[in-house]
Amino acid sequence: MADHPNPIKSIRFFTRVYCVLIALYCFVRGYAYLPSNAPPDLPGVLQILTEQGVHVVAWSVIWMLAGFLSLIGTFIGPQARWCGMGVAMAYVWGAGYLFSYAESYFGPEPTSRDYLPASTYLIPAGIFTLFLLLIDRMLPYFSPQKEDR
Repeated sequence: MADHPNPIKSIRFFTRVYCVLIALYCFVRGYAYLPSNAPPDLPGVLQILTEQGVHVVAWSVIWMLAGFLSLIGTFIGPQARWCGMGVAMAYVWGAGYLFSYAESYFGPEPTSRDYLPASTYLIPAGIFTLFLLLIDRMLPYFSPQKEDR
């Protein structure tokens, strides 16, 4: 009989790659909001958040923290659950940009192009969510006893 690779090891490898990708995504987002790189103005919803006391630099730190949590997830199981903060933040920021676009679109002069940044948050967040659902559906089919085969 042919030796087949252990499926749970393959899933764990895939999960680690998933966590590293989310960590990179979060680090890039955090770097983008450092003072030297921060955009001049944020969309309406995100502007409200920054005016309530959470400065753009703080958001940069929060994005980087989400990246560190995702990196921690590559070494601690179950890995994919450590990536939730980064994925959730991508949804929140994407929704903020989308809301800002909708507000401008239905306003007196539709001038906003915030649908573009919204897509750079929402599309990766959707892909990451699909991967997370795939991982969560596959892992229960393999018992821990089969791991050492």
